[in-house]
Amino acid sequence: EMEAYKADVIYLAEQAQARADAIFAGKEGVAMATTLEEIAAAVSGAKATIDVLIVKETVVTTTIADIDAYKADVEYLVQEASERTAIIANAKTAIENATSQAEIDETVANAKAAIDALKTKEEIETGVLASQKAAADEKVNGLKRAVDFDLYDEEAIEEINTLYATVKAAIDNAATEEEINNAVETFESALAAVPHKKAQKGKSGCSSIVESLSCGFVLLGMAVAVLVKKKEN
Repeated sequence: EMEAYKADVIYLAEQAQARADAIFAGKEGVAMATTLEEIAAAVSGAKATIDVLIVKETVVTTTIADIDAYKADVEYLVQEASERTAIIANAKTAIENATSQAEIDETVANAKAAIDALKTKEEIETGVLASQKAAADEKVNGLKRAVDFDLYDEEAIEEINTLYATVKAAIDNAATEEEINNAVETFESALAAVPHKKAQKGKSGCSSIVESLSCGFVLLGMAVAVLVKKKEN
């Protein structure tokens, strides 16, 4: 009766072994019994132990539901979502064909590890954004390095440094590529708009474009006067 109670085939290896152990214990109880009540107790005890064993079908169903729910396609871009689907499909097949709980546990662990290795949409976008920020930082740094500070007075230099600090903060805090690009473009425009309050001096000793033109006429007049004087001599 005990040997016919349920069957090993419905269990995974560990549960099948536990069933066999329960039947063995029941047989020993029966062999040692001296009354019908003791025999009945040995048999019922063995059956009770077997009844609490989880059958393979339940284990497989529960485990597949668990792996199915592990993260979600919506968290990934198309490529990674497709890879997650393939990982889960392979895991399901392995779980269904498993003969032991140990095999199922190993399959689940490997599948979850493979899914964990996939970059989520957020991780990918964060990485891309970080690269874009790094490129923007380098461009802004280059723009500042290209500034000829000899062309500006202290007030203008302070303005440039303030613009630089502001755009760096804007890039760091940007949440999208558009915000990053806008920050860089704004810096370029603002930088170009800072007036040359102290224009570079030329050989004439003149500063600013207007003054340079005036000095040019003065120098021309001086040159003409020199020529006239030479002719007179």
